[in-house]
Amino acid sequence: MTTMADLEAKTSPGRESTLDLCRGSQPSVAKPASRSVLSLFPLWVSRPLKSPQAWKVLLSSFFALLTSLFLPPYLPVQFTFFLLSTLMLGLLAGWGIGLGAMRAANAVRNQEHIAAVAQQIEASIKVNPVFQANPALAQTAVVFAGLFLDIRATAVYAVILTQFLVHLQICLHLHRPLAPCRFCAQRL
Repeated sequence: MTTMADLEAKTSPGRESTLDLCRGSQPSVAKPASRSVLSLFPLWVSRPLKSPQAWKVLLSSFFALLTSLFLPPYLPVQFTFFLLSTLMLGLLAGWGIGLGAMRAANAVRNQEHIAAVAQQIEASIKVNPVFQANPALAQTAVVFAGLFLDIRATAVYAVILTQFLVHLQICLHLHRPLAPCRFCAQRL
C-alpha cells in the first residue's frame, strides 16, 4: 500500500515529505551546484556554444556575411567567385600579418615593466574597496590609463605599417610607371 509520504516523494522529487519532517528527521540540504555562465542562458543558446561544429558554422557564416556585405553579388558568377576569393585571401592575409605583428610586439615588451604594473594593480585592489568588489575594474582602469603602453611595441607596429605603405607605393609605381614620383621632380 502506498503511503502519503511515498506519493509526495514521487510527485516532488528533491523535497522532503511533510511526514518525514514531522517525525523529526533532518531535511537533506542540497549543495548549491556551481553555476557556469552558460547555465544562465536557455538551452537553445547554451548547447550550440559548447559544440565545436557550431563554432565552425558561426565563423564560416560570419565570413560569408562579411564578404557579401563588402562585395554584393551583382556580377557574373565566375567573376563574383573570383572577387570573393580574392577578398577572402586579403582578409586572411591581413589577419595573419596582424597576428605576426602582435607576436613581434609582445616579444619586445619589457617584462619588468609589465610585472611592476601587475604589482601596482594588486596594490590598488588591496587599498580600494571598489576594486576589491570587482578586480577586473582595476585592470580596466590601468589599461585605459595607458600604463601598459610600451614604446618598443609601438615601434614594431610602426615598422610593419611603414613596410606595408612602402610596398603599396612601390606597387603603385610599378603599375603606373608614367606617374610623377612624389620624392623627386623627374618622371620614372
